[in-house]
Amino acid sequence: MEPNRLKMILEDYEAYLQAEKQMAAPSIHQYVQAVRRFLGLARARPEALLLPPKWDWPQMDRRALEIHLNHLREQGFKPISVPLHIAALRNFFAWLHQQGFIRKSPARNLSSNYKVQTPAAPQGEAQTVAQMLMEAAPHRRPLAQSRIRLVLATLYGSMLPPRKVFHIQGLTQTQDQCALILADGDEKSFTVGETWGRLIDAYTTARSATLEALGLPTPPGEHPFWVDETGKAVSPERLGRHVRQEMTAAGLSGGATALAKLGGVHFRQNGGDVRSLQQLMGYKRLGSLDGMPKPAFKALQAQFNQFHPRHKPR
Repeated sequence: MEPNRLKMILEDYEAYLQAEKQMAAPSIHQYVQAVRRFLGLARARPEALLLPPKWDWPQMDRRALEIHLNHLREQGFKPISVPLHIAALRNFFAWLHQQGFIRKSPARNLSSNYKVQTPAAPQGEAQTVAQMLMEAAPHRRPLAQSRIRLVLATLYGSMLPPRKVFHIQGLTQTQDQCALILADGDEKSFTVGETWGRLIDAYTTARSATLEALGLPTPPGEHPFWVDETGKAVSPERLGRHVRQEMTAAGLSGGATALAKLGGVHFRQNGGDVRSLQQLMGYKRLGSLDGMPKPAFKALQAQFNQFHPRHKPR
């Protein structure tokens, strides 16, 4: 939307607050500033609010408003100021409805309780890429094979930074939920698809069998989570090297960080919003998520068929 048009609408809205609502000057200033803050983000970075580049009033929806409220919290706004922003947005969109700009207000039942979305199971083309990664390490021994497959699945499925995945201290699975216990004691829960669930079971079973055969303790927390055939912890450098090897074999490049971002790309394509993705991936700035490249799926599939050991002509 053009800046001049937004400026004129804000001026008309401010006059409405003064003449018809008869609000005090400080309250008018707070309301207008709250609306201007939202519209400024919508105009400068519409993709952050999941709006089209050339949006108009009818395309404003509740989701964009909820993402904005979540953004305010991330920017350090005090909790007491969020209800003020909600009241200002409700009033503004009610006025837009009254003026005939929109058919109904998206802010009518706006709440400050915005819940972060969780990753959905990959579908369509994303599932094709995921399957390529889940079939990695066909020539490794059972423990090494199940370990690298689970590392790949966790990087892609959780979208956590590689350093967090490489330092996982434990993992629990209940029905369709997976809880990762991180090195800092934090716990992250994610929705687990059928493939990811099978890989969790395969590695935990192989790990327990290896530790029992070596006479080492198997209770959670008594031993490193990522182990090799000797029962020793697998270093992050070693895991990172294995990730690069398997991604190269599958026609992908960029290493562990690129794989986590690939999961983020698919999360967005499946309808996830950028604020949830920002929290899931642990980015501090919104700009870190801008310009994510969209993978060329057909090219990836062609490279996989041409270069992956499972598909090379005998």
